[in-house]
Amino acid sequence: MDQTYLITGGMGFIGSHLCERLLARGDEASAMDNFDPFYPERVKHRALSPLRARGLRLFQADIRDGDAVERAFGDAKPECVLHLAALAGVRPSLERPAEYMDVNVRGTAVLLEAARKAGVRRFVHVGTEAALLAGRGQEGLTRMEDTMRDVTEAAASITAALEQLMPEITSGFFAVFSAFAISSASGKGYMPARPRLE
Repeated sequence: MDQTYLITGGMGFIGSHLCERLLARGDEASAMDNFDPFYPERVKHRALSPLRARGLRLFQADIRDGDAVERAFGDAKPECVLHLAALAGVRPSLERPAEYMDVNVRGTAVLLEAARKAGVRRFVHVGTEAALLAGRGQEGLTRMEDTMRDVTEAAASITAALEQLMPEITSGFFAVFSAFAISSASGKGYMPARPRLE
């Protein structure tokens, strides 16, 4: 049965491919993206054109903007939200931890509240392998380079905040699934527009 999806971060490498796959199998898909300059905007627009031709709806909005998010939910009427939007880059989060918490935690809270109000049935939160392994101690770091050791606490704190937040907001309303399994969120053309910390 065809379903209606809203994909946040839908113009990123993974998000755009997810939109493409959903449309190809006959589902209705809408994307939300703020075109953050971390990834080149021209690449996102290049991915957008063929998707729009296949019926994709785009909502250009920041996930922290409650009014814009609620309008998007009202227009898209999703049965399922696939939440990929986030301020990217584990290492830069050390330089700007407050900004990362604001976007990735408060922004997710705004989405969850909008999903609750809109009667969304399922909410899938997708993160990276780095977020999964962060803060898991020596065992959790076995698949990461030693140079990543100094960044795990910031990523872990964000991940832990989200893990605490989601059940509190969604209990009794809809199912939330966390899928921290993506090893790389960048593909061809999706390298950051500004350099990462070494």
